[in-house]
Amino acid sequence: MKTIYRPKTRGELLDKLKAGIPCEVLSSNVEFTNICLDGWLKFENQYATRPSENPCWTIYESVSKTN
Repeated sequence: MKTIYRPKTRGELLDKLKAGIPCEVLSSNVEFTNICLDGWLKFENQYATRPSENPCWTIYESVSKTN
């Protein structure tokens, strides 16, 4: 598996996603991280998640808008 960045804060996660860098977040934090990205950081529908190859981790990736 290629190296995946593990941000220390949700703001850092947002910056990395905007830069097109995939990130890995603890799966137990996904629900609140999604709330932060969608509502507080206004990044709704601009990212996707998928299970990581590493147990207990989730991958966040930015997605391109098609509008």
